Amino acid sequence: MSSILDCHFKTSLQERLVVQRKLQLANMIDYSHHIEVSLETDEPKIAMSYFTLNISKFLS
Repeated sequence: MSSILDCHFKTSLQERLVVQRKLQLANMIDYSHHIEVSLETDEPKIAMSYFTLNISKFLS
């Protein structure tokens, strides 16, 4: 019989796997030359349309 702790552990493990996968996908994105600066806030802003896949990470 599953306890609340077992259920919580499974959920936490699933969440960790989802976060890990998102980080892997983020590492495939090359934002090196696509950072813009907003004149209103002076904070870096990355435009979605400029995201490109870094295929070399797949090949290494």
